[in-house]
Amino acid sequence: MTTTLLDAVARLQTALDTLAHALTAGDERAVLAAEEPLATAVTSLAAFRRTDADPDPGLPQAIAAVRAAVSRCQTLGGSASQFSRAVLGDASYSARGLQLVNAAPRRVTSIT
Repeated sequence: MTTTLLDAVARLQTALDTLAHALTAGDERAVLAAEEPLATAVTSLAAFRRTDADPDPGLPQAIAAVRAAVSRCQTLGGSASQFSRAVLGDASYSARGLQLVNAAPRRVTSIT
């Protein structure tokens, strides 16, 4: 079965929508489960080259929708990260998945 570029973009859109739903719900298992379909969609999309196919008239609109979905996921992920830091303290990993080296724990010293 041949996959068109528009099909690959649509799969990416679906994967991003699934991730956004999981982030909105605050469901960490669903966020983790969304990782594999997202990686598969990106890998499939990366296989295309500009010269591989004739441009589909719906492609610009599909790409704009994917850009909006990426922005939505970034915003939701940032909000989740801020909430997590507020509740749990500093994160162990950055938004890019890099392990953070935390300084000494913050302490409040009260002098009365």
